[in-house]
Amino acid sequence: MEKNYKTNQGKVIEVKIAYDIGGMNYFTGSVEKRGYYLHATPMDVVKSGDYVTKTMTAFSGYKILVLEVKRKSKKQEEKAIQLAKEWEEKILNDVCQKNNLTLENQKH
Repeated sequence: MEKNYKTNQGKVIEVKIAYDIGGMNYFTGSVEKRGYYLHATPMDVVKSGDYVTKTMTAFSGYKILVLEVKRKSKKQEEKAIQLAKEWEEKILNDVCQKNNLTLENQKH
């Protein structure tokens, strides 16, 4: 699952679900759980010919654990995608607020 939302400031917020093996996160100094995470990342997207360049700023996005698992599987991924739908609006709003962005076609 991957969706892109345009903002009025010319950025795109990429929302996707991804599996993470977990373990030590040396950037934050914490131990992360193994499972499926919902990510929302603001970025600049530039298309040039056949190439697309995505530029993002460190720590400008969010991620939320939506389903902790012991191992990766198609069945668990499908379950995580369904659970992520409940969090999608919240994580979008949090990223917009954190980065002073507003989504296109949204009244703020």
